[in-house]
Amino acid sequence: PMLEILSRVSRPWLETVEQWTGLKQDQGSQFTTQVTTDLFVTTTKADGENDSRPTEEYCYHPERMPSFILPEDGRIIFETGYSLRILRKYHPRHPLSRSHAFGSNDMSLSWQFDWTRLDSIVEKAKEYHQRLVEAVRTYSTHSQFILQEHTSNSIPAGSNSNLSDGASCWDD
Repeated sequence: PMLEILSRVSRPWLETVEQWTGLKQDQGSQFTTQVTTDLFVTTTKADGENDSRPTEEYCYHPERMPSFILPEDGRIIFETGYSLRILRKYHPRHPLSRSHAFGSNDMSLSWQFDWTRLDSIVEKAKEYHQRLVEAVRTYSTHSQFILQEHTSNSIPAGSNSNLSDGASCWDD
């Protein structure tokens, strides 16, 4: 009974973490500037530089994490979601930007209290990881081909241009 109570009362928090980390598709309402400030992440709009579009800034509030989450784990949860949002903004076609397309909607966070269920979760995570690794590998191969084709067509012969000069910038 006590473990069931823990599972039920922590469900809303687990759902928030699922959305933030990309296990579930973000519903878009939790991590906006109009939402109450009781979440471990707050969002503010920032003016873009040089008349560019406004950007969102995400702030981590470790004091709003539940006490059963270690500080290091809380930081990892925040950084996972933050990195995912950067990737979605600048590389929307990247497989990790669309991780729900690889079966993550079949996964959810939950408390497990026996080893058999934990072993099952580990196997499920390994299968999901393998699907993502293969999708990223395919994406990377395809992206390199397009980049090479584009640069070979746009860089004049004898140019000193280097593919690493700005080819993969992520600065906001």
